[in-house]
Amino acid sequence: MKEYQALQKKLHSRRLDYDSKLAKVQKAKKEKPEWEEEMQSAKAKYEETREHVLGIMAAIHETQASEKTSIGERRNLLQGAILGPTTPLLTSIYLSRALG
Repeated sequence: MKEYQALQKKLHSRRLDYDSKLAKVQKAKKEKPEWEEEMQSAKAKYEETREHVLGIMAAIHETQASEKTSIGERRNLLQGAILGPTTPLLTSIYLSRALG
């Protein structure tokens, strides 16, 4: 999570840098190739960081989904080991008391 938060800050910083350089190029009275190159470089860095952040977001999402599945599987195993075959109503009552 810390890596994600650090990348979010970096992405924000890169976006500000790109916006600043883009505004500089747009406000220029005449074309300046070095400003255009700076703007293109800032844009590339921003997009690279953005892709990295999206990758981490996807990984976090997968991990959370996997953890939910794992918790559900453990609950089912625990339920079967403790209660054996019972009705769903009794199972939910028992689990709510045991876990809650």
